[in-house]
Amino acid sequence: MTEDQIISRSSEAVSSGLSAILEVEGTLQPLKRVAGKKFDEESDAVPKDQIQVTLEDAVIREMEGTQPEPELKDDKFTTWITYAPPGQLEPSKQSKFNRVFVKSAEKLWADRGETDKGWRELVGERVVMRKQTMKWKIEGETIEGFCFGFVEGGDTVPDFDEYVAQLLEGEDKSTALRKFMQDNKVKRNLEIKEAIKAGQPVAGMELLEGVYCREETKKETSIASPPIKDEPF
Repeated sequence: MTEDQIISRSSEAVSSGLSAILEVEGTLQPLKRVAGKKFDEESDAVPKDQIQVTLEDAVIREMEGTQPEPELKDDKFTTWITYAPPGQLEPSKQSKFNRVFVKSAEKLWADRGETDKGWRELVGERVVMRKQTMKWKIEGETIEGFCFGFVEGGDTVPDFDEYVAQLLEGEDKSTALRKFMQDNKVKRNLEIKEAIKAGQPVAGMELLEGVYCREETKKETSIASPPIKDEPF
């Protein structure tokens, strides 16, 4: 950035909101083929159909740059991928849908040792999708776009419960939930997220006097001291 804090080139601009999401995780829903939107009402060109991809119970794993995470309405993430002209069954081999979405699913399974599976076998499963940049040459001009494709999850935590316990210990419910949702390593665990919201025990932690404490700490504090007997003088 220059001293006047003004960009010099278009490449220095960043996306915002939903368009700034780089990686997201959720449960893949059945795909839908929908009509494409016509952006130029004066044009006679018929827009290509699109494939609607939806992840439910979705969590954002990474944003572009330092952009803040947008809120996902109903915990759903939806993206649309250009497919083919209306009435045409198959998309082009050079299409985003084939080059990124389909092939990334096949690679995901191939890396797992199962070469006969693709995106259909991922429907109903928890998946991670990442934005991938694509480039085309059209009449000598380079056109750049993007498409979400499948990647392995990664970011595993060896001792998950202990990691969560250290993250939440000593925090009240609202602070615990905020810290949990800001941590990329654990925030995609929906079971723990809902447990924190409900104030239920999580990862060996329970709420004691409004803050999360380890269960053994709660047991220690609950042991009553023996009554002091009055001794005769």
